[in-house]
Amino acid sequence: MFSHLYQRGKWQVFIDCTNYFSFLSIVKLFLVKPQCTIMLHKIAPYDKYISYGYVSNYDFYCPFTKGTRIIDILSCTPFCKYIKTEDRRYYVSADSAFLSEMNVLWKPGKIRILISPYGFSFKMRTEDLISLIERLKRSVYSDRMSVIILDVVNYNYLNKIHDDFYRSAPRMSLKRFITFVSTADIVISIATGTAHLAQALDKCLVAVYSNFDHINLFLPIENGRTEVVVSGHARPADDRINDECVK
Repeated sequence: MFSHLYQRGKWQVFIDCTNYFSFLSIVKLFLVKPQCTIMLHKIAPYDKYISYGYVSNYDFYCPFTKGTRIIDILSCTPFCKYIKTEDRRYYVSADSAFLSEMNVLWKPGKIRILISPYGFSFKMRTEDLISLIERLKRSVYSDRMSVIILDVVNYNYLNKIHDDFYRSAPRMSLKRFITFVSTADIVISIATGTAHLAQALDKCLVAVYSNFDHINLFLPIENGRTEVVVSGHARPADDRINDECVK
């Protein structure tokens, strides 16, 4: 709350991307007091009295259609007349100063495969990650692979999996991480920032997502270098996903 008070009156435009109204979000918006508030699509509210039909703390209500991606959000707002169609992509550049440092993390002369099995809200089950590794090991190209898994604190996959086939990535700064992802040939990632970063770096990407409300909003844009796999289960990893990833 103190941070919202500190920001009070400093913002010209506030875009509300949350799925629901809540009493707390309404209070926070009141504290920030932007010059203009744009509210995007809201799904069924928890409280029937807290919906866009009753709340009027916004200047524009801009619901988007089914299939809209997060990159298209501004096209649904009054800013649309300032956005060119060819701008519909996102990209990032790696810092070449860290390139040699990141290259040594991989086995030399191999196909570099980066696996990101843990996200903010979802994680790949340990047994599924083991199954994926076993399938990669059985591939005819296994002797040509260098596999690195992004392990995370509080969910130590690599304490439960003991295999010389892969390496783990050390903790690093954001700039180094961007450069590290840029050195991979293939990225296999569940719903994490790593998936979007890989696409922004134009990497070959297999993005694994679970089926949930507004999934299209967060999916990477499929193209010749990106394949999106959607699970019908609540959890983001199952046998079908492992098959699809290896293919």
